[in-house]
Amino acid sequence: MATTKTTATAATKRVAKNTKAANTKAANTAKKTADKIGSRFEKLTADAQARAKEAADRAVALSKNAVEFNRENIETLIESGKIAAKGAQEIGQTNVKYTRENFVEASRALQGLFSVATPKDMFEKQADYVRSGLDRVMDQTSNNADAVVKLAGKAYQPIADRVSEIRKELKKAA
Repeated sequence: MATTKTTATAATKRVAKNTKAANTKAANTAKKTADKIGSRFEKLTADAQARAKEAADRAVALSKNAVEFNRENIETLIESGKIAAKGAQEIGQTNVKYTRENFVEASRALQGLFSVATPKDMFEKQADYVRSGLDRVMDQTSNNADAVVKLAGKAYQPIADRVSEIRKELKKAA
C-alpha cells in the first residue's frame, strides 16, 4: 500500500507539475498574444491618429484656401463696382454738360425766334433748331451708348481676370 500511495503521490506531483507547466505555457502564450494584440492596437491607434491629424491639417489648409479664394473674389467685385461707379459718374457729368448746352441752345433759338420778320423765317428757324436738336440728341445717344459699352468692358475686366486666374488654378489642380 505504501507503493500505491507513493505512486499516487508521485502521479499527483507529476500531474501538478504538468498542470503547472501547462498553465505556465498557456499563460506565456496568452501574454505573448496579448502583447501582440496590444502592439497592433497601439500601431493602429497611432496610424489612426496620424491620419486624423493629416486630415485635420488638410481641412485647415482647405479652409484657409477657401477664405483666401472668397476674399479675392470679393475684392474683385469691389474693384469692378468702383470702376462702374466712377464711369457712371463720368457719364452723368457728361449728360449734365450736354443738358446745359441744350438749354443754352434753346435759349438762343428762342431769342432768334423773337427777331424774325416774317412767319416764314420763324418756321425756318424753328425747323433748323429742331433739326440741330435731333442731331445733338442722336450724337449724345450714340456717345452715351459707346460710353456705356466701354464702361461695361472696363468694369468687367477685373472679373474676367479673376475668372482666368481661377481657370489656371483649376488646370494646375487637375
